[in-house]
Amino acid sequence: MISFFTPCLRWKILVAYKGQHGWPGFQSPFATRYLTMALKVTNDQSGLTNQFTGLPDGLPITVTDYTFGIDRITGRGLAANPSVVPDFPYADAIATSPPGETWEVIGDTFFKHIVPYAQPPLGGLAYEITEVTLSNPYTTTQLDADANALLAAVDLTKMDWFTAQIVQNAEVFFPIGPYTLSFDTLANLLPPDVIGFSLSGIQTNIPVPVLPAAAWYVFTPGFVGRDTWYPNGYLKAVGWFSMAGNYALQTNYINYQQQTINQTSATGIGSCAASFEVTPPPLGASQLPIAPGQDVFVLLEPNSP
Repeated sequence: MISFFTPCLRWKILVAYKGQHGWPGFQSPFATRYLTMALKVTNDQSGLTNQFTGLPDGLPITVTDYTFGIDRITGRGLAANPSVVPDFPYADAIATSPPGETWEVIGDTFFKHIVPYAQPPLGGLAYEITEVTLSNPYTTTQLDADANALLAAVDLTKMDWFTAQIVQNAEVFFPIGPYTLSFDTLANLLPPDVIGFSLSGIQTNIPVPVLPAAAWYVFTPGFVGRDTWYPNGYLKAVGWFSMAGNYALQTNYINYQQQTINQTSATGIGSCAASFEVTPPPLGASQLPIAPGQDVFVLLEPNSP
């Protein structure tokens, strides 16, 4: 917590919210999001037989291909998306599928689902085969860049000192998930004395008379289930400061239980003539599949002259 006074000490805080949209991957914890889906549906009736002769009835095998897309900025489906929606059980056990159904899952991006069905009075079985391939992952590097674009669009000269502002896109879903209920509760994953102002309600000119932390981010997974899923959520706060003298920055990495994972330190010198920016570290390399589990906050403290 900043609990000291130096000449001209003042601050502005800018917070960006960005959802990480897309279809969840098929590998637990289902946190990677993909923006493109290719769907192939095969209806194989070649195994159906004539009810009188028992011979194949000569029915066809039909194959239909679909392509889906999701806009990463808003989370909305692209205009050309078909109405067909493939089903994947995600957290539900594939082993509980009805008898005769089979699943093949390869890595995070492919599954095949085969469902046999009868068509009386014909004999034998037909098969509906669904194959789904995900591609175009929405990486953490791109997510961080999209949040930075929101921050960069704000004219800091129009912000008052000792205030905060929240910026976000008009997104279709918020990251309801196992750790959070909505966008404004993502901050609950940080210790209670880190933020110091509410993220709900007013979005501009939020008073920040006391600043607990200079910068922070929260990255948390959205809920994923058979019937619905939500985007991962990303809140990123950066601070601008004007102060004279030496200072130290302590970056704290914590898990979702608010236990410290790591700490790093840096130093600097401030001036009343110019402000300086404090940012949290980037989300890191775009490792796939994504496995959220870390949040960060940065404390600013004075050094002895």
